[in-house]
Amino acid sequence: MLPKVKPEQVRQALAAIPTFRQEDPGFWNWLDEPGAKPQSVPRRGKATTFFSTMEDGSLVLGTLALKGRRLSLEVNSTARAARGRALLEPVLAGLVGSPLTERTDLEQMLETKRPPPKPSGLSPEEERALIRQSLEDHYRHILDQPVPSLGGKSPRAAAKTPKGREKVVAWLKTLENHSAKRPTGDPIGEYGFGWMWRELGVEALRH
Repeated sequence: MLPKVKPEQVRQALAAIPTFRQEDPGFWNWLDEPGAKPQSVPRRGKATTFFSTMEDGSLVLGTLALKGRRLSLEVNSTARAARGRALLEPVLAGLVGSPLTERTDLEQMLETKRPPPKPSGLSPEEERALIRQSLEDHYRHILDQPVPSLGGKSPRAAAKTPKGREKVVAWLKTLENHSAKRPTGDPIGEYGFGWMWRELGVEALRH
């Protein structure tokens, strides 16, 4: 977390993402959208991703832990990491710094006593398409959700006042800057935010 940011601010921000289910003050399960069944998608290619489920059958895509001033997302594929960042960055803008990535290979996973999750059956192309759709759905959803860096207002509500528009512009630029730092070919880095500037009526302030 950034200096002066309190853990409760992060918890409030995460509450805006319905697919992150809080289990205790410092732990969330990241669940797929209700009704999603990625294991039924035919597998293509040689890539393997993984999945696990909750007792109620909800698909778990990863976990999120808040320990001290560190917020960590743990997932089982690069594509899921990108998808998770796409969900988190809009609501955590101004609360946390740039993310650091750590990778653990399959051999290291197998050395632990915990059994590895089952294959999801998604090909790299399907994972990429899922990320793109998740980005589109999430950014459209977040326009009407409270964002801490906008004073707890939704982007759409904040854009109705001069001072709020200034905050919205700063928020959008933060999203674009994070996106621009992605490696070539990263779906997040390729995402276009132009429609959000137009939707919020601040396109003229985009320099």
